[in-house]
Amino acid sequence: TLKSYLDGGLSAIKLFDNEKDELLQYLDATSAAADDHATKTIATGLAFRAKAAPPPDGLAGRRGRREGLFLSHKLSNEQQSTDVVAVRRTVKNAIAELGAQYLDMVSIHSPLTDRNRRLTTYQALVDLRDSGFIKSIGVCNYGLGPLRELEEEFDKDL
Repeated sequence: TLKSYLDGGLSAIKLFDNEKDELLQYLDATSAAADDHATKTIATGLAFRAKAAPPPDGLAGRRGRREGLFLSHKLSNEQQSTDVVAVRRTVKNAIAELGAQYLDMVSIHSPLTDRNRRLTTYQALVDLRDSGFIKSIGVCNYGLGPLRELEEEFDKDL
C-alpha cells in the first residue's frame, strides 16, 4: 500500500492524525482504482487495439506508428551499463514484453551511476533510436553536471 511508502514523507507534512489516515486511505483507494483500470484495459486488449500504421511519408522509420497509445520505459540504475549490447538487450526485452514493435520514449531514470555508465547507456539509446526501436530519449532527475556530460558527448544527438 501507499501507507508504508509514504509514511516517512508524510511526517514532514503538518497534518492532524485523522487527516493523515484519511489522506492515506484516499491515496490507497485511488491507486487501487488505477491498478484495476490498467489490469482490465490490458486484459481486454484495449491497450493494444491500435495496429501499427504505415509510416507517414517515410518519416516514422521502419517501425511505423501507433495511434492513441504512447509507450515509455525507464532504465533503472541497475539497467544502466558500460556494455552497449546489454542496454540494447534490456530495452528490446521491454519492447517484447509489451508486445510492441517500438517504444515512444526510453528514459534514463537516474544519474546516480558513474560517468561511463551514463554515457554508454545514452549511446545505446541513440543506437536504438537510430534503428527505429525507440522514438525519443529522455532523462530523469538529472542536474546540470550530468546534463553537461551528455551535451559534451552527444551534442548532435540531443
